[in-house]
Amino acid sequence: MRLYGINPVLFTCIAFVVAVVSSVYAATPTYMVGVEEQDSLPHYHFNGDNPGPLYEALEAFAKQEDIKFKYVLLPVRRVKSKHSLEKFDFKLPDNPFWGNQHELKPFYSDPILWIDSATIVLDKNKSMNRNEFKVIAIFDGFIPQKHWQKKIQNGQVSLVEAPSNKLLTQYLYKGLVDGVNSDLATIKYQAEALGYDTDRLIIAEHAPVRKFGYRLSTMKHPEIIKKFNLFLLSYKKTNAYKAEVD
Repeated sequence: MRLYGINPVLFTCIAFVVAVVSSVYAATPTYMVGVEEQDSLPHYHFNGDNPGPLYEALEAFAKQEDIKFKYVLLPVRRVKSKHSLEKFDFKLPDNPFWGNQHELKPFYSDPILWIDSATIVLDKNKSMNRNEFKVIAIFDGFIPQKHWQKKIQNGQVSLVEAPSNKLLTQYLYKGLVDGVNSDLATIKYQAEALGYDTDRLIIAEHAPVRKFGYRLSTMKHPEIIKKFNLFLLSYKKTNAYKAEVD
C-alpha cells in the first residue's frame, strides 16, 4: 500500500503510539487486596481450590464493575496490621473492632457475611462455668474475646495460639484445650475434614457470643466501597450462604 504525502516511517510511529495509548485506556483497572492466607472455610480460603463466599462476592462485584482484584496472601498478623491498609488498595476480611487502625479512619463496607465469635467446646463441656476453663486456644494473630483477655492477664486461663484452624480443631478433640475461641462453622468444617464427629461440637453455654461482620476496607477508594455496598443489597438476596450464617 502506498501512502501519498505521508512518510511511511512517521505513519508507523503514529500508529504505534495510538495503539499503546488505546491499550492503556482499555486496560481493566486492577486493585490489590490484602487477604489472610489460612483456611477459614466455609467462609474463605483465598489460597485454596474453594476460595469461599467472601471471594465469590468480591469477584461477582468485580465482574459487574468491569474491574479486577488481585489477592495478596499474607499471614494473619500482617493482614491485621494497620500498615496493610496503607500498602494495599483493600483489605479482606476486616472489621472496625479489630487491631489498632482506628486512627487511620478507614472506610468499611457493609458486612458481606456475619460470624459468631464464641467459645467452642465438646458437648461434654457445654455447661462449664467460665471459672472452670483453664486453657483456651485461638488462631495465631487473632485477639481473644474480652472476658478471656482479663482471665489470661490475671493468670486464670492459659492461652494457646495455633497457626491453623486444623490444629485448633485437633487440640480440642484431643483434650489439649478446654475450648476454642472461634466460630462454630469454621471448627465444624475442619472437624468434618478430619473425620471427627461434628455432633460433639457446641458453643459453651456460659461464655458470651458476639456477632460481627466480615467487611471490605480501604483507605484509598471510598467510592468503590459505596458501589460495593449497593451491590451487596441485591447480591445478598440471591446468596444462599447469607441466610445460612445469619
